[in-house]
Amino acid sequence: QILPSLLLRAADIGSSFQNFMTSKTWAQRYYTETNAWLLSEGRDIFSRELFFSDQISHMDNYVGNIVERLKTTKCIDETFLIVLQENFTANKNGWIEEGNSLLEKWEKDFRITYKASFLKEKEEKDEEKA
Repeated sequence: QILPSLLLRAADIGSSFQNFMTSKTWAQRYYTETNAWLLSEGRDIFSRELFFSDQISHMDNYVGNIVERLKTTKCIDETFLIVLQENFTANKNGWIEEGNSLLEKWEKDFRITYKASFLKEKEEKDEEKA
């Protein structure tokens, strides 16, 4: 039962960690959707520092853990495991190298695109209440 569970988790993360470009796309979507929700709740957006550290933590504690656990099963082809480990390492290194600059751009884009519309919507709701 452990192996099917690990394989399902590997498939889940595999879609968003195919390569660094795909990883960035998924992370940007998550960043944008989370910030939109935070603003709708009247809160400020994710700090870049927190989002960056969460990305690295997710890779170390979840993705990395799955890779290591799959290795211990001895049921997965060694070549596949090598590719999986290389992919994981490349994605993590990509985040370490580019993550902060990506998040700076995403935050700027988000503030321009979404925050203005949420603030306008909030003002309209406040006016309706008054």
